[in-house]
Amino acid sequence: MKNKSINNLMFEGYRANLVFLESKQELKGMLAKGTITQEEFNQILSSDNSPSKKYVGWIGRQYLRTKEPNAPFDWDSLRNAATEFIALVNNNRIQGEDSNIQKYSNYEALQKKVDEVNQQAAAAGPTRKQAEQDMEVDFDNKDALVVSPLSHEAARKLGMSEFAHRINPETKQKDCAWCITFKNPTHWNDYTDNQLITFYLAKPKTQEKLQELQKAFPKRNVQSLAILVSLVGDPDKEQGKITSGFDANDKQMSAEDVKKYLDILGVPIDNEKNQKNV
Repeated sequence: MKNKSINNLMFEGYRANLVFLESKQELKGMLAKGTITQEEFNQILSSDNSPSKKYVGWIGRQYLRTKEPNAPFDWDSLRNAATEFIALVNNNRIQGEDSNIQKYSNYEALQKKVDEVNQQAAAAGPTRKQAEQDMEVDFDNKDALVVSPLSHEAARKLGMSEFAHRINPETKQKDCAWCITFKNPTHWNDYTDNQLITFYLAKPKTQEKLQELQKAFPKRNVQSLAILVSLVGDPDKEQGKITSGFDANDKQMSAEDVKKYLDILGVPIDNEKNQKNV
């Protein structure tokens, strides 16, 4: 790769900052007009993990559609599609003109592109031997199961078996909604390599516990929960903190609700000391 001059590097830095300012300014305009709240502004901003935050303007425009009567998609669908697109771009799965989010006039067009790229991924799933070697059972009794996949193959295997708790709206068959279980490993790699996230997959094993969870979270699919634990401090000490979770329909849950879910299951939480204790 050719060395770049200081002037070129300075210009690239200026341009990246300008893109961020332009995109964020568009979002700030929505906030100033009262079309979004401060909380919504923060949600949209945090949904874009690119260094320049160059996607937030587009995400904001599409978010306004979720507030319309009979909206064809919701915030979770939009967030998932946008973060998936960003991850695919970062991993060079989407390149060239297709990597410019402004090319896509709406959420539907972006989701179609993401689906096309995912469908091009290798269809072969992991062998049972491969998957079983790359997972740890962290908690298992008569009421609950908590498992941590250590590889994409293991996550996919678990998503196709123990944690297949969503009815796919297209196939009408059971599958897993979590992106880390998809054929394409892009999301798994982004979470684990770039964001230093460890996943724990939890579920009730009895009808009684499932009913308790349904009573506590009446609007959610609580058959299973993907828990995100973020690495903090010294990596050698494996310290982690629960940051959020996703229910069986891939709807995001707060850290507080995750802890409530685990408490109902009877799973001990020690997230400030050691991530292996959940």
